[in-house]
Order: sequence, then structure tokens, then C-alpha cells
Amino acid sequence: MQHTLRSFLFSAFLLTAFVSRAQVTKLCNNCNIRNGFPLGSVAIVFSDSNAPDSDSLWKTDGTPGGTMKFADNVSMNDETDVILYMGKLFFTGINAVNGKELWVSDATAAGTFLVKDIEAGPGSSVPRNFFVFNGTLYFFANTTANGVELWKSNGTESGTVLVEDINPGAASSWALSAGFLTNGDSTILYFMANNGADGTELWRTDGTEPGTMIVKDINPGPASSKTLFNNISNIGFGPDIIFTADDGTHGAELWKSNGTEAGTVLLKDIYFDFLSSSPGSFLFFNSKLYFVADASGYGRELWVTDGTTAGTTLVKDIDPGIFSSNPNLSLSIFIGGKFYFTARTQAEGVELWSSDGTSGGTQILKDINPGPANGFPLILINFLNSSSFQDARGNLYGGKIFLFANDGTHGNELWITDGTTARTTMVKDLYLGSPSGLGDFFSFGSYFYSPFGLVFAADDGSTGMEPWRSDSTESGTIRITDINPGADSSSPQFIFVFNNRLLFRADDGDNINGDRDLFRLDLALSVPIYLLDFTASPRGKSAHLKWTTAEEINSSYFEIEKSTDGRQFKKIGSMTAATNSSQKKSYEFVDADALSSGSKKLFYRLRMVDIDAKFSYSKIAILNSISTLGSFHTYPNPASNRLVIVINSGNSTKSEIRITDQQGKQVYNQQVNTLQGANQYAINIAYLSKGVYYLQLLTDNGSSSVKFIKN
Repeated sequence: MQHTLRSFLFSAFLLTAFVSRAQVTKLCNNCNIRNGFPLGSVAIVFSDSNAPDSDSLWKTDGTPGGTMKFADNVSMNDETDVILYMGKLFFTGINAVNGKELWVSDATAAGTFLVKDIEAGPGSSVPRNFFVFNGTLYFFANTTANGVELWKSNGTESGTVLVEDINPGAASSWALSAGFLTNGDSTILYFMANNGADGTELWRTDGTEPGTMIVKDINPGPASSKTLFNNISNIGFGPDIIFTADDGTHGAELWKSNGTEAGTVLLKDIYFDFLSSSPGSFLFFNSKLYFVADASGYGRELWVTDGTTAGTTLVKDIDPGIFSSNPNLSLSIFIGGKFYFTARTQAEGVELWSSDGTSGGTQILKDINPGPANGFPLILINFLNSSSFQDARGNLYGGKIFLFANDGTHGNELWITDGTTARTTMVKDLYLGSPSGLGDFFSFGSYFYSPFGLVFAADDGSTGMEPWRSDSTESGTIRITDINPGADSSSPQFIFVFNNRLLFRADDGDNINGDRDLFRLDLALSVPIYLLDFTASPRGKSAHLKWTTAEEINSSYFEIEKSTDGRQFKKIGSMTAATNSSQKKSYEFVDADALSSGSKKLFYRLRMVDIDAKFSYSKIAILNSISTLGSFHTYPNPASNRLVIVINSGNSTKSEIRITDQQGKQVYNQQVNTLQGANQYAINIAYLSKGVYYLQLLTDNGSSSVKFIKN
């Protein structure tokens, strides 16, 4: 069975064998679990196994006995897409009767069913490129009559419909590199499509047929503009998106669009004439978009744009002249007012660099492998427990970055940096001497940031590749257990977090057909402070911040941080925490005269520090200096099928209602027009599982939230 980057190829033969080894518990044997998705008290897990019953869906509650098959009427297709939507898992499922179609599951047999047989009968529509926009699921699907076109669904059969047959008849509008992108205001959904006349170009939709249209034929006629989204440019650019396109004259260059033909323009022809600068490797930092591009006389170097032609400039020619430093911004991270990345020079090779966004402030941090030899540092970004790519960039351990690097003497080993040259050091020579303790390549699934340090796969030369942990000190870097005893490797891959435990796959030595076992790391991943909510609201000219904790373990203090762009934060105050508490605790902080600053938006977050100096960040609360948020409440609480929301607004504005579960996953989203005075809305919550949820109201002014119980 083939695997692709967008594929989740999962079915399972799960044995409820129980094996416990020093902080590790085996959940299933030879089940080859590759991924999982938490849904409240259980998680749906998928495998690619040759074992019996492989064409079934399975679930786990994080225990051996609770890991079991729950549905056998569908299997995961080898081209599948999967997404969490409305508190359930929507995916491309396959069976003999319906082919490959849109399915949904809530981890029960009764709640696992075909949403719609889009290509009726055994033929397949193969839904793909799932994306949730303004509370609706968008995707591309194939029918004999229409080809591969844009569809949408509200989770019901009648609500799963073709948006528009963009390329009329049986021809397809779908582009192989198709994807979706929203602008900074989340008012337009962009995608690439080919209508048969204009080639593959930039399109937009509001979910209706009249509102689905080509934005601009960038490369006129049947030729394609080869539009590529950078996937993060919508952050901070308001109504505009920034992307790469080729108009047939200037080559692949940087463009921007506000969703109109007139507003879709070449931002800058970086590499003059028909040659392409091919912008890529994008990073949003300090309200600007940094990227890598080719230019005459410079090679491929570091550039920046503020969304204007004049503000699109070379930051620094890192490797002077025609040589290319090829900065890797895709794996970069922030510490304080700088971002850290790798780049190559003739003198130092591939090493670790930092930048504050200026030419003078862009410097090599350390030549790890001295001279022109390569240190090949790999910044370990914490993708696994981050809700988005941008969140991952700020996920550090105690304000430090773990690295994979080679100093030319010890091989590829674990390093740490706090952003200073002196404190950029090797943590431990895991495999003594020149062999590499971390192997020749460190993949994303080979490590995980936890509150107690980095969990990672390493080989010390005697036990093979096994799970380790590090608190950034040599003595605190230890092997967790030897899953595959002796010199053979268990080759652990960390796949997802569920019920405060890290689940991973590994080979204990008895596996057949290459199938691995599913394990649970028994070390709890709880943070010192369990934060229930954090809100910012106006009070005269001041910003009133409130937060509540449900539990505190060895907590020390809160630092309150503020930003005007949502990226660069500064400390504005601190408060002592409760140290140890199992009771609900409430805190308040007033940022005096905050609304007199002139900033349109203010961003607040908490830095929550424990007595060991370890810390984590809260979600960001946003406050707008214009208008008043007002107040809102819900009833009944607890609620079974219908939740009523009453909003008392100080003015007429657009508002957004969101519901998230205890894991922070969004299960409901709706935009409403709130009038001045009292407003009342009713929401159907019958589809939600029983438990605690948080309802959040977002307006131009900021956000506020309340907790409710679904019974």
C-alpha cells in the first residue's frame, strides 16, 4: 500500500496485550498504528496493518483494554484525507458498496456512517483537500458528470452539495497542487482552479455559486500562473494575501491580492525580466513576511516584505556575491526579538544564524563545525502538540531550543541554545565518539517537547534506537526504557497526545510484516498550571485581564505580556501564583490606559512559570481599542440539545461564536451580525458528546468566554 504526505492509511489488528516497562505501557501488539485523533474521552486510531480485521476502525481510551475495534463497515482509503469538524472525524472511507466517499465517525458504531455517496454506487468521488471555513467543510470530489470540483458540507447528506462546476461538464477544475487559504479577516476562501479556458489560476468563494469566481487570470489565456500559497501570509496582512505566481512575463515572483481583479497585483519583480526569483520558505515575524528568493548578483538569500513594493527588500546577502546561502526559514523558531534559522556560507558551511529583521542584526550564532565544514543544525520545532504551524514556532523548553547538530567530532548529537553563542552547547555525546547518537536524519516523529523536557529517539551504541528524555543537562539526559532488548532498535515514532499521555509506535522485536506496536508513555504531560480561561475586556481606557485556573502544581508566578502585532510580546507585569491548589482560583490584572495607545488591536498572553523555572504560555486574548464588547451569557447550563446565547452589545458589529472542547479543539463556529442592545441566538448542540465545553464570543473589540456542560 502506498503512502503519501496527505495520506492516513489506517486499519488495525489490535491485541489487548499488556506489557509494562519502566514508564511505558503497551496498548496493542503488531497493530502498526500510524496516527490518532482525540474525540473527548476516546481517540480514533488508524493503522496500516496486514493483520486480520485490518479493514476496520479502532479506538483507544489510552489503556490496553480500551483499545478495540468499533466499526467494520468502512476502512480508511489509501488516498484519504481526514479532518476534525463539529466534534467528529470526517474522512475519506472505502467499502465495496460505495467506493471511496465522505464518511463521519464519533468513535461509536452507530455514529460511523456514510455522509453522502457523492458518486453513486461503487464508483468513487475520493473527497480530498478538506478545509473548514466559517463553520462549513470544503473539499474537492469527483463525479462522472462534473469531474473533480469544489464541494461543501455541513455534515449532513442534504447539506453536502456541489458549490460550482467550475470546469463545465466532465472535465475537472481541480489542480494537483490545490489547497485553500483565507485572508487575514477570514472573509474570503481562496483556492486554485482551472475553468478550461484560463489555466490554473487564483479563485475565491463565499460558499455560493454566484460568489465562486476567478480572481484574476494572472497568466492570460490557457497558460497557468502556477500560483502557490505560502500558507502563512494571511497572518497580519488584513484583507490581503501574499503568494507566488508567474504571469508569463516576469517569471515566478511575489504577488498580493485583496480578492478583486484590480487588487491582484505583482508585488515586486525581484529577479528582473523573465527570470524567476521563486520566493519560498516563508516566515511571519514582527508584522512582516520574511522569505527566501533569487536575485541577480545575490544568489538565493533572505528577503522581507511589509506588503508594499517599497517595503519588499533584501535583508542581507548572507553569503556575499553570487553564492546562495539558502536560508531555511521553514524550520525556524523565535527567542525574544529574534528568529533563528540555518544558512550556508563559503567560510562556515551550513550553520545556525539569527536575525532581528535588519541587515546588521542578521548574524551567525555559532560555527558548530568550525571552518567550511557543515554543522548541519536542525532546529527541533514542536509540531506534535501545537495547534498550528505558527504556534509551533514559539514552543520552547525553558526559553531554549533543542537542536540536532554535528560538530565534526561527535557525530549527530543533541544540542541546546538559549540564543547566545556561549550557551549553544552539546547536551550529551549519546553515542561516544564520532558515531551519531541521533542517526543520520532526525524526522519530526522522532522527538516531542514535554513539560519535563525533550522526548526523543536515540542510539547509545549498545541498546539501538530507543526512547530517551532530556532536561537539557547531561545528567538529566537518560534512556526511558529499552523496548527492544539488546542492540536491536525499537525505532520509536511519537504520534499524538491523548489524555495527558504521549502515544508512540515502536518495534518490541516480535513484530511480523514490519508491523509495530502502540505504546503509551506513562509520564504525565500536565503543565504546572491548568488554565480554564483567559480574557481581555475594556474598562474605560484600561484593559481588564481575567483568568481562572482549575489546578496548580508547584506554580510560581504569572508574567503578563502584551503585543501590538500578535507576535512580539513584552512583559508588562507579574502576579504570584498559588503554588499548589486543587481549587478553582481567579486572577485579575489591569493594564491602565491601554486603549489610549493608538493601536487598533492589543494582544495579551500569560507566561506561566513554575518553581523550577519551567514555563508555558496561555492562549492569546485580543482586545480592539474601537467599540465595546458588551456582555453575554448562556442558558440552560447544563444543556442537552439547545444552547441559547444572549449578547448585550454596545454597538452594531460582526461577531463570531466558537465552541471548543477541553482539549482546545474547535467543534463549532458561526459568524453573526450583532446589533446594538440585546441579541439572542440558539445553537443545536445535540451532536456534541457529553462533557465540558467553552463558548467564546469574538468581536472587533476582543474576546470573552464562558464554560457550559453538555449532558
